[in-house]
Amino acid sequence: PATSLTTAGPTSCNGSTQFQCTSGECINKNQYCDFTVNCADGSDENVCHSLKVCTFDTDFCGWAQRNPDAQDWKRVTASDVTSEAKPLTDADGSTGGHFLWMSDLYNSNSGSSTVDLLGSAQYTNSSTNCQMQFSYWTSGSNPPALVLTFSSSFATNLELWRSTTVTSKWTSMAVSVEREPYPFSFTFSREDKPNMAGTLAIDNIQ
Repeated sequence: PATSLTTAGPTSCNGSTQFQCTSGECINKNQYCDFTVNCADGSDENVCHSLKVCTFDTDFCGWAQRNPDAQDWKRVTASDVTSEAKPLTDADGSTGGHFLWMSDLYNSNSGSSTVDLLGSAQYTNSSTNCQMQFSYWTSGSNPPALVLTFSSSFATNLELWRSTTVTSKWTSMAVSVEREPYPFSFTFSREDKPNMAGTLAIDNIQ
């Protein structure tokens, strides 16, 4: 006799404690937007943020200048920059690759403790092992510090990291964010200081 196959209907998830993946399975709500793919189709993460590296080769990847002024962060290639104190490639070693660039050889924005704020899009939440990873460049006789801060409904401009040395090369950095159950965002800023003369660059944010 012929055998008939029965296709299971869609799984019903507990809406108060579970998230239903587009592919059908149920996961704990704590696993939704935790920077780890738990659904077979990745639907628990792809609606929250991009897990890919932002190389800035196409656009600003959702990062935006928070206080437009004469010293805005610029999306450039090495050939776009005339300063001698500049990277010769992007962080991946490509001469045609893009990165974000900030040059202030004459301390033109003095008088403010932190300036040139570059803000991220808002993230939904993060897992316990979450890290912000990026590459940065500093050069010049007295360059400003590059500062990374974190903001949520419970913390505003919490400093996570700052550059302390002149690198004159691309340097990779991983900064711990840890578990954050509420929406949050990041900001990179150039910290002002007396007699500042230097340049900053950022690439490969993830």
